[in-house]
Amino acid sequence: MIDIHMHVIPGVDDGSWSMEESLTMLRSAAAQGVTAVVTTPHSFALYENSQVVRERFEALRRAAGNIGNV
Repeated sequence: MIDIHMHVIPGVDDGSWSMEESLTMLRSAAAQGVTAVVTTPHSFALYENSQVVRERFEALRRAAGNIGNV
């Protein structure tokens, strides 16, 4: 299963506020059978802070390691 709407990038919009919260969300999704996620930050986050969003996404991707297929 693929989750196509997850606000999981920490501190970017109204989703996760921390890396630990993001990892908890990903572990929970994996436990429910999710094999991939599409991060969906709100457009204001992308336009106003695109470099920050990229940096936090990459940090999350590294931290997630082998949680499911993230």
